[in-house]
Amino acid sequence: MGTTLRAKLDRGEVAVGHMVSEFWTRGIAKVLEVAGFDFVLFDLEHSGASMSDLADQLAWTKATSLTSIVRIPAGMNAYVSRALDAGADGIMVPQVDSVEDVRAAIRAAKYPPLGRRGMTHVGAHDDFGQRSTGEVLANANRETILIVQIETANALAGVDSIVREPGVDIAWPGPVDLGVALAPESGGRAEIVDEAIIRVVDACRSAGRVAGLQVNDASEAVAFIRRGVRCISLNKDVGIYLDACQKAVSATREEAGAK
Repeated sequence: MGTTLRAKLDRGEVAVGHMVSEFWTRGIAKVLEVAGFDFVLFDLEHSGASMSDLADQLAWTKATSLTSIVRIPAGMNAYVSRALDAGADGIMVPQVDSVEDVRAAIRAAKYPPLGRRGMTHVGAHDDFGQRSTGEVLANANRETILIVQIETANALAGVDSIVREPGVDIAWPGPVDLGVALAPESGGRAEIVDEAIIRVVDACRSAGRVAGLQVNDASEAVAFIRRGVRCISLNKDVGIYLDACQKAVSATREEAGAK
């Protein structure tokens, strides 16, 4: 049982997804599928969502073709197995600082012999008992997607070793946190941050891994795709909604004022 995201990346294609941070509604996964996205990234790091909220979203996502990725809170690997048992297809681990951090995440995400994830039966992860233990073990260890976020100076310095750890699928630089770590005085995406992103892309290319990135709009996405990023999260729910609302309100007022 492969996923849309892994299939596209295995074929060397670009995958485009979207982050859900604010709109934890029952229809959001279907809306994103209709819009044409490949995956949805549910954010538990910077949102008020609960595990119950997440479990509902993962159940609704299973009714679509979307691959579901969950970003856990930083330093909280206990969330890894809970998210996977609730039906997530993959995990994003923020604030990775070292190879040991990566190994700890792999231990939490993979069943033996690759890791130490505990086994339970008759849940969302095994289609409520429709698959055997052997099938679940083999499929999960092969298909579960692990994304590590490179967001600190230490992680950037050790990125070549980090991306080569067996079990890592995608390395994902975090521009905002990298900006704070590397150039706090810039207050934004300084040239040094762009260089750091490309540093991660180059490390991924050398190691045969995929580079991912959160971007604000299509033009930014295209610019980084041309530089080697193959997994793009195009803005997030509240970002796109706010932008659309502001443009609609502005256009309405301008049009009304012109009449």
